[in-house]
Amino acid sequence: MKTETNHFFGDVIGYNDIKKLIGMSINAYEPVHILFSGPPASAKTLFMKCLMIKLKNSYFTDGGNSTKTGMLDYIFNNKPK
Repeated sequence: MKTETNHFFGDVIGYNDIKKLIGMSINAYEPVHILFSGPPASAKTLFMKCLMIKLKNSYFTDGGNSTKTGMLDYIFNNKPK
């Protein structure tokens, strides 16, 4: 089942290349992990929050608000597929 990215990011203007990549990962047959990185104010958190609302069974973590140890603990405790 192919999912349109507008379903996830209807309120986000621009960033069409990023929306396309995220859409490809959502529609992939195998689980895909996405790491958002970039300078401040580059919409990383905005994209993550949009996905959190729509993808209820997914795992999300904000590395800017966590330590390396906290991130590793989160990954190993939740064991995302």
